[in-house]
Parts: sequence; structure tokens; C-alpha cells
Amino acid sequence: MNTWELHPAFVHFPIALLLSGVVLDLYGWRKQREDLTRVAFGLMVAGVIMGLLTIITGILAYYTVPAHTEAAHERMTWHIWIQSIAIGLFGLMCLLRWKRRKDLPSPKALFLGVAAAVLLVIGSYLGAWTVYRGGAGVDPAILAPEVVEGHHHHGHGGHADDDHDGHHDDDDHDADHHH
Repeated sequence: MNTWELHPAFVHFPIALLLSGVVLDLYGWRKQREDLTRVAFGLMVAGVIMGLLTIITGILAYYTVPAHTEAAHERMTWHIWIQSIAIGLFGLMCLLRWKRRKDLPSPKALFLGVAAAVLLVIGSYLGAWTVYRGGAGVDPAILAPEVVEGHHHHGHGGHADDDHDGHHDDDDHDADHHH
């Protein structure tokens, strides 16, 4: 296993734990169910712990992933910062709630959780773009020839992509700048 391959093994855990925690927290608060908000708090604490491990593996991936485009590298940088801020906000929210973790959350705590969740989703999108559009860490040998050559079809109806002239946006194909 390569160092950069550790990160994808971890990323789903904090996302699932934290987003589930926020949704359950909001539901429990709306229904005035302290039992649900306690479970939500536990999910978020577990999500923060897993998030910290995921950040560590992400930083390792950032410095060890093989050749990738400049656009992918720029998005990796944004991804790391946004995800770190999101995990930091979740961590702050958990610290602020620790003494009253058995009580219903305050509206401020709920807002902080929702704001952190929005950042988490944005940062996750950037991470997904880095892999699925930027190709960071993807071995070209496992890709279909159509993907490597840049020719692809949309949908299932067999209609070809309109862009057959070989011109691609620099964001999508910046093959001249590898790290």
C-alpha cells in the first residue's frame, strides 16, 4: 500500500459521523429529545477524532501522491484548509458542549454544527474533484482507454460529447504541469 492510499481509506468515516451527528442533533433539538442529541454529540466526537486521523493521512497524501495537474494541486491545498477548518469548528463545538453534553444543544451550537457541516461538504467536493477530475493518485494503467485519451460519452443513450475538437479546459486537463 502506498502512503497516499491511506487517506481514501479514512475519508468516509468523519463525513458520515459528522453529517449524521448534525442531522440527528437538529432532529433531536426540534423534537426536544435529549437522548437523540446525546447520541448526536457522541457521533460528532467520534467524527472529530476520525477527522483528525483523516487530516493526518491527507497531509501524507498531499506530499506523497504521484504526478498530478496544477489544478488538482491547487484544489488539494484548498481541500486541506477547508476540511481542517471544518474539523476545527466541529472540535470547538464539541468542547463548548462538553459540560452540557446531556442537555439539548443551544441554537448557537446548532448553528456552529451546520456551518461546519457546510464546510465539510464543500471540502469533500474539492477532494472528490481532485481524484475524479484531477486524477491525483489514480494509476493510469487501470483507466479505460477512453478516459486516458479524453474521449467520453454522457448518459446512456450513446450521444457523444459535443467536445470532439480536442480542446479541453485547463482546469480539466493541465498535462503540462505535473508535480
